[in-house]
Amino acid sequence: MTHFRHWKSTLAGAMLPLMLAGCGSAPDHAMRASEDLSVAPPAAPAKQAAPEGGGDRQDAIPLSQPQLAYSYRYGFRLPSNRVAETQQAHAAACEKLGVARCRVISLSRSGDEDRQYGELKLSIDAKLARAFAADMGGIVSGKGGEQIDAGITAEDLSKQIVDTDARIRAKTLLADRLTQLLATRGGSVADLVEAERALSQVQEELDQARTWLAEMKGRVAMSDMTIAYSSTPTASSSLLSPVRDAISSAGEILGFSVGALIRFLVAALPWLLVLWGAVKLYRKLGGRWPRWRWRRGGTQAETEG
Repeated sequence: MTHFRHWKSTLAGAMLPLMLAGCGSAPDHAMRASEDLSVAPPAAPAKQAAPEGGGDRQDAIPLSQPQLAYSYRYGFRLPSNRVAETQQAHAAACEKLGVARCRVISLSRSGDEDRQYGELKLSIDAKLARAFAADMGGIVSGKGGEQIDAGITAEDLSKQIVDTDARIRAKTLLADRLTQLLATRGGSVADLVEAERALSQVQEELDQARTWLAEMKGRVAMSDMTIAYSSTPTASSSLLSPVRDAISSAGEILGFSVGALIRFLVAALPWLLVLWGAVKLYRKLGGRWPRWRWRRGGTQAETEG
């Protein structure tokens, strides 16, 4: 009985860090801050050693070092025949850096010969984002284009990263203690089953926290970049656009006219049939229409038919 009480008190002491860690497990909302183009590039995230044994290491992620996830937005206007090649040049420049430092997330383009639109989404090393944007501007200038839009958004993940790292250390310590308790095989079978269930839950929460921490660190290390492309309208396209639009909409206009005629016939046909039936009935009953005869002098005289 003394051994059983000791096992229960040890299990309760092991569960205490889990309850303390759960008090701060609710994720805080990310703080977003829009910044102008004078914002300094984000600092490199601090390197951390993997926790071993769950020791207290409050300096694993310094609170004084902000953990910011940056998002960049740029817009360029070029001649319509240069949009595609400029977009491809930007994508090729990203791929040249390697997938570890820059990745093409999506590439799309639409429009016709005179009007072109495109979008390129990248994930780029935060330390290279500013220099890469400058290189993109140089490529656009060489193609006869210009920059028409730019913006930077920063999301502060410092508190979430620090809190998640602390929870990971606490849960790692708890998992080690539960594993040690199960290794001693003390207590009843029901108590051992309860300890195994608690260990499974702790390990699941630990995996989720590690995944979340890795995702946030990845957002800090790699910045999102969205580049939009549009074409400059030419004089010939501006002149012919109304004609082209009129020709392309001719079929639609004809369809609307036919539809309006059909609607008119559907609405008027029943009343035309009623009117025709009334006339036939009037004639059948002997009714006659008044007839008009012209007199000399330009006047009319009504006579019975």
